[in-house]
Formats: sequence, structure tokens, C-alpha cells
Amino acid sequence: MNRKEIINEILLELQRAEDLHPDFPIDTVRQVAMMSEESGEAVRAANQFDNEGGSLEDVRKELIETAAMCIRVLENIEAGVCRSCGRPIDYSDIPDYSVMCFDCMNKKGIHIE
Repeated sequence: MNRKEIINEILLELQRAEDLHPDFPIDTVRQVAMMSEESGEAVRAANQFDNEGGSLEDVRKELIETAAMCIRVLENIEAGVCRSCGRPIDYSDIPDYSVMCFDCMNKKGIHIE
């Protein structure tokens, strides 16, 4: 595969994943954990290729899925970050749609009931 074909495959996989799973977590740890799961599947496929008669095509498939997930994380990584101070937002204290952390809302006189 050449670079253009690889990028095209990654973008197709990204679209497929977004269509299949439109909701994506807003906290950074869950986002990166999902990407790490895909990476682990690539490692497993590589191990199967090297040691168990697996296919190189399975390795490619898992790497494409990992790359697509990396893009998805990078596109969404700021979803759970306070736009005022840049710290992670703790959504246990405030609604999921908030763009500011609890401390910044208090400083600005915004109160959630």
C-alpha cells in the first residue's frame, strides 16, 4: 500500500467507526484507553503473524483501526477540557454539556442547581 491508499483506508475506517459508534467519551482517559485497546489488538495480530501463522492483512487492519482511533481522539481530546483554565472538567459535579469546570463557573458567578 502506498501512503495515499493508507490514508484513504484510515479515513474510511474513521467514518465507519463514527457511524457505528456516534457517541464518543468526553474524558481524556476513556478516549486514550479506547485507542490503546485498538493498539493492543494490533500487537496481538502482529504476535499471531510472527508466531502463530496469523496474516499480515490482520496486522494492517488493526493498525488502520488504531490510526483511525488516534485521529478520533485527537479530534475530540478537548471535549472534556475547561475552556477557561484548560483543566479537565469533572462531570460528576456539572452537566455533560458544560464547557467550564466547576471552579471557573464559581469564579464567574455561574451556579448549577
